[in-house]
Amino acid sequence: MSNQTTSPRRIRIAISFGGTKVAVGIILAGESTLLGRSERVEWREHSTWDPANSLQSLLLLVSRMTRQLLDDSGIARDNIELVGIAWPGPGRYSTGMLEATFI
Repeated sequence: MSNQTTSPRRIRIAISFGGTKVAVGIILAGESTLLGRSERVEWREHSTWDPANSLQSLLLLVSRMTRQLLDDSGIARDNIELVGIAWPGPGRYSTGMLEATFI
């Protein structure tokens, strides 16, 4: 399925991870205009959750949420300028590594 948009809007994807929930938003680049957002999903209770492959399950869920939000908003993936991630920590910031004590 082709994902076309009527205007070449540059957007930013915002992904917010929490200890129990994840959410995705679309923000117009260069502004603070929220173009769309997903529902907050309790990721451990989502159908894609697999405790044996928790990181892969979490990434699959976020990928699906992002694609669905873009499709629902009529925005082409080519318009993504950057992706920002909020992570509850902790992290090894000197090496750029994040730790996940909750998955």
